Amino acid sequence: MKVLIITDIFGYSKSMDSLKELLEIKANEVEIVDPYDGMYKKFVDENEAYKSFQLVCGYEKFYILAQKVMKSFLPDFVIGFSAGAGVAWRLSSNSFRNCKGIVCFYPSQIRNYKKLEVIIPVYLFLPYFESTFDISILEKEIKNKKNVETSVLPYLHGFMNEKSNNYSDDGEKIGLELIEQIVN
Repeated sequence: MKVLIITDIFGYSKSMDSLKELLEIKANEVEIVDPYDGMYKKFVDENEAYKSFQLVCGYEKFYILAQKVMKSFLPDFVIGFSAGAGVAWRLSSNSFRNCKGIVCFYPSQIRNYKKLEVIIPVYLFLPYFESTFDISILEKEIKNKKNVETSVLPYLHGFMNEKSNNYSDDGEKIGLELIEQIVN
């Protein structure tokens, strides 16, 4: 089994390393797509990480990068976080050989791509609150789409990344359990 991880705006981190190690127990190959070409970055805060992401990569370039990796790596599962989850959501409208499912954690950018047709099954794990839009409205708009399962978790955006202000030990544990249940 092959698993592709698409990171958030922070790129490589201790959380991504831990997830990769966990997945390597079950998967033959685990690949990570990040905005900084595999370089670990030390950001002061999320604002600095976001500015760097926009300057170095941006959403469209990140999508194109992930799409290229999807075509060459041919993963069985994709797991995305925040910006990476938005990219993964967009990838779900394509037909990729082997891909059985896409797992998205706090994909705020999907609000801009609600109408796309989901071909690959997607498991969306939304935070209970977002400051830029109403989660309950977004969930209502997408939860009945074909091939989409949604869950609102009692955590904030970024709960699985120790670099995020909203990181939660419990949230990360639950997120890892969800990943293990789906990626079998």
